[in-house]
Amino acid sequence: MKNNLKQIRESFGKLQEDVAADLGIALSTYRSWEQGSRSLNGDKLSMLADYYRVSTDTILGTKYGQLNNSECSDIVDDDEINKLLRTVKLLNDEGMAKLLGYADDLVSSGKYEKKEMQDHPFSSRAAIA
Repeated sequence: MKNNLKQIRESFGKLQEDVAADLGIALSTYRSWEQGSRSLNGDKLSMLADYYRVSTDTILGTKYGQLNNSECSDIVDDDEINKLLRTVKLLNDEGMAKLLGYADDLVSSGKYEKKEMQDHPFSSRAAIA
């Protein structure tokens, strides 16, 4: 878990101090979670998952939540994706729902979908096949 939590935090460009302040917890508590010297209870795990907008599996590093290294580096190293993530974090629930609807519309139209993604399981074309 410790490596996942640190990797997730760094992918958002956050410092430990930022996260602790945002969550209203002691910095030492957050550090101990990230270092793996203190375990997370269910409530705290859910709080972190909500904060980072990831699954609890991703934080815990279970097989269902893991990204492989190339997927992670693609996300973390892409400036446009990072800018989009920072913007998305500013949205309330209604804004998030609208954004997801717009994104679904863009992809399902086929006009804006990357050619190399058309066989991806999340592709609108793959869903039709």
